[in-house]
Amino acid sequence: MGEGRYIQVGVTALRDPKTGEFLPAVPLYIREEDKPMAPTALDMHIIRELAEKYKKARQEMEAEKRRAREELKQAKKRIQILEDMETEERIEAGADMLRAFMAGEIKNLKRRNKG
Repeated sequence: MGEGRYIQVGVTALRDPKTGEFLPAVPLYIREEDKPMAPTALDMHIIRELAEKYKKARQEMEAEKRRAREELKQAKKRIQILEDMETEERIEAGADMLRAFMAGEIKNLKRRNKG
């Protein structure tokens, strides 16, 4: 690998360009003198900013999920109301038919009783 001391920092597994399958894992090394130093104040500032943006994005995503769940709940309620109205209309139509039938039967009975 060359001169100097090397430290393994991870592994990588490339994909075969023809099949897309993973090739054997290969260790990743850096020279010891190239290893990263402790984070600087600027690094920490950037990390805090990114963490804050991530947190805000997560909160917005959760709020959107809650809104979507509430909209779905309201839509289901509206569907149930429409189904109930349709059922009531059918019941009322059936009752009208029954009343008409009974009125006709009553007229028939009255005719029979007169004759």
